[in-house]
Amino acid sequence: MKGSILIAIVLMMAGLSALATAGLTVSLNEINATNRFIAIQQAFLVAEAGVDEGLWELTGSGGDFSSTESWVNATGAAGCASGTCYQKTLTLAVGTAAVTVSNATGSTPVVTSTGSAGGIVQTIEVHVDRPVEPPFLGPLFGADADRMFELFPAAS
Repeated sequence: MKGSILIAIVLMMAGLSALATAGLTVSLNEINATNRFIAIQQAFLVAEAGVDEGLWELTGSGGDFSSTESWVNATGAAGCASGTCYQKTLTLAVGTAAVTVSNATGSTPVVTSTGSAGGIVQTIEVHVDRPVEPPFLGPLFGADADRMFELFPAAS
């Protein structure tokens, strides 16, 4: 009977060590999965910011794709689907986005943004349908009302 308690304690310690190792492994796997999930979300959000930049350039700023805003005319370059093409690299706090606007002057431009963060890459592609609108002829009443009659002269 001498030493049987020692054997029981050694076996119990081995079992507790195995449980602690298993718990630590699960915790580390959870931390890695969480970090990967965060990187995936950050890459997606960076790519989405790139799409927003391209859409803003198409609609909000008049589509001038100014070089002062870091846009580069990349017509004919790899990655440009068709028509006039512009590219820009957008650098944010958590990652970068490579933005391409293909067919920029056409009726259906395509904005493609590839965001990367934490070693993860996400790509978003947006097809924009621009309606073909007739030119705005000005107000019927107001300061430019007389211009309306210049465009459509009265029949004599």
